[in-house]
Amino acid sequence: MKNWIVNTIIVLGLAVAFGCGGPQPGKSAARAGNMPQDGTFDGIYQSPAWGRLEITVDGSNAVGLFESDSRYGRMEGTVTGDLYKFRWTSTNTKVGGKIADSTGGGYFKYIVIEEGTTKKRMVHWVKGEWGYGEDDAGKKWEAVKLQRAKKRLKPADNKGPTTVMDDDFATSAGFGTTPEDEKEVGGMAEPEPEEDEGGDDDSLDGLF
Repeated sequence: MKNWIVNTIIVLGLAVAFGCGGPQPGKSAARAGNMPQDGTFDGIYQSPAWGRLEITVDGSNAVGLFESDSRYGRMEGTVTGDLYKFRWTSTNTKVGGKIADSTGGGYFKYIVIEEGTTKKRMVHWVKGEWGYGEDDAGKKWEAVKLQRAKKRLKPADNKGPTTVMDDDFATSAGFGTTPEDEKEVGGMAEPEPEEDEGGDDDSLDGLF
């Protein structure tokens, strides 16, 4: 009887130590909450690490395109309240002179923060994590929403970023271009809106 009690205590101790039923390394424990007032994942974001991010929402489905100086990619997943869980694919164009693809998972929480000292303003952010392979957490990804910018990224071949980036896609995705005039929004540089030359530039054909 005494040995049984000792063994039970040991098993319970190991379960607690290894987080039985808790979040595992590389796995997100994020839970959906209510979307903040005036919030929507649909829009354009800027991140110091990942560059430009454009998310298009259709019902509960959402597709994102992102690009920076050395990589471009696509994410696809579902939105529940203030939580966007996605799978991503990224192509890095500066890996030892070769083009390398990688995939993984991630999530964003939609957050509205009051910023400013003399003049208060509500700044919208997506904050979350990403990981490689089957992981969807472990590495931080944050981006601030730009309020006066237009979507301009185009998917490579309308399927995803796993194709080699050619000159046409590089141009359409904005690689090598820098906005002449920028405004600060929530501490990030925001490009001036482009003139509408006709058509619906905000819709990304082939995303869904």
